[in-house]
Amino acid sequence: MATVSAVLVSASILGAVAIHDDSPTEQQQQQDLLVSNSQSSRVENLRFVRTLSSPNAHVRRPLRGIDLANQNLSGLQLPSANLVDAQLMGAFLVGVYLTDADLTHATLAGANASGVNLYNASMYGTNLAGVDFSGAYMRHANLTHSDLSGAILIGADLFEADLTGVNLDGACWDDSTRWPTDFGAIHAPRSC
Repeated sequence: MATVSAVLVSASILGAVAIHDDSPTEQQQQQDLLVSNSQSSRVENLRFVRTLSSPNAHVRRPLRGIDLANQNLSGLQLPSANLVDAQLMGAFLVGVYLTDADLTHATLAGANASGVNLYNASMYGTNLAGVDFSGAYMRHANLTHSDLSGAILIGADLFEADLTGVNLDGACWDDSTRWPTDFGAIHAPRSC
């Protein structure tokens, strides 16, 4: 009987150790599950945004705080979209139509936004670090206090945009970049 008790106690201790063992494999599995859930959420968000794509500026687009990091929104038409605090890091925004959109305090760092239409968009305090804005149409956009460090502005049209307090450290542009009249003469081209 003592042997059976000793075996049961040993089994209980081993079981308890196994239950409380947070091995790197379990932690990695939990992290992988979180990443998978996050990616699934982004894909669902993208499906939702695609249903709102229309040239009609009167369609409500309540997308405040949406997470679309690393998603392909290429060619979508989202005029007047509310993208305040949206997460668009690394997103593919080529040719997206975002006229009159509100991207205040959004994060687009590292996104590809070449050819994007941001006419009259509000991007106050937006993180635009490292964004490729080649050929982007950004006339009359409000970029006040935005971070454009490392951005590519080759051929971008920023005519009459508000660039008050903008960070352009490491950004690059050429002679085809169009600046606001009171801003462009100060900045000679910077190659990428």
